[in-house]
Amino acid sequence: MTEFKFIACSDIHIRKTTPIARKDLFYSSHRRKLAWLFKLAQDNNAAIVCGGDVFDTVSIPHYIIEDIVSLALRYDVQLLTVYGQHDLRYHVYSSYKNTPLAILLTALHNKHLDIQPFVNDVVAIQGASWGRPIPDVIPGKLNILATHRMVTENGGLWEGHTDFKTGNDLLNLTKYDIIVSGDNHKSFICEKDSRFVVNSGSFARTTTLQIEYEPRVVLFTVKDSGITYEWIKVPIREHALVFKEEVIEEYHDKLALTQEQLQAFTTQLNSYKMEKPDFMYNLQEIKRSLVNTGIVSILDKIALKVGQKIKVS
Repeated sequence: MTEFKFIACSDIHIRKTTPIARKDLFYSSHRRKLAWLFKLAQDNNAAIVCGGDVFDTVSIPHYIIEDIVSLALRYDVQLLTVYGQHDLRYHVYSSYKNTPLAILLTALHNKHLDIQPFVNDVVAIQGASWGRPIPDVIPGKLNILATHRMVTENGGLWEGHTDFKTGNDLLNLTKYDIIVSGDNHKSFICEKDSRFVVNSGSFARTTTLQIEYEPRVVLFTVKDSGITYEWIKVPIREHALVFKEEVIEEYHDKLALTQEQLQAFTTQLNSYKMEKPDFMYNLQEIKRSLVNTGIVSILDKIALKVGQKIKVS
């Protein structure tokens, strides 16, 4: 039986500098994760399909580029990727040749997927880098797309967020069997009629919002009998060992505040008397009485989840 395996990942953000929230030697930690990823691919005879932002900046020192190239060659990595905005000089696609990612791909005897699709007996993998259009599928193959664009699981990530597509939007707009997206640093999989959109999220923890974040990748297996996948956690150290103490304290302070707001909302919800046995009607009436924009945003997400939008006159 013919099969093809690949690891879906994105937003690796290789960098020399240590994020302000962390206290460890970030590049050393990040390099260990990359070695783990490359060995995972080697052990499973799998390609790595990346949704972009392999590098955090085009200004990364040459010795780090050389180190990443050497590491990838040691594990005989097959990197199939697109460019994210962080991979591009001035975030402009026409600069793609003058970048660290171009050097890495040349060393691995690859080109990025917009320029050189990967096609074998089982799959056709194409790319749509940052700001680039999505190409048509290749007939007679199981089609995989790697793309760097804002894709979310359900709706906007913050109040007023409009520049996005949901996973289901992409599945409805294209004919791809699997879409590997990058740019959104939160992980999820959308599935519809045995077709998938996977966004693995960021490969490392860099911000105060990621204290309890667990990076992970997805191992896909494509066979004649269908598509299977497995989430695999990236090995990380306890957050107290890598984040600054004041950052952890700030995170827990905000978390406690959120819990207080939730408790207040729960109390208010329990006191609300349902006038009709209609979920959307009651949700709308609850929203009408709220002033906390965070809770209002949560209600909007609940409404979007069931395919409707709350209107308040």
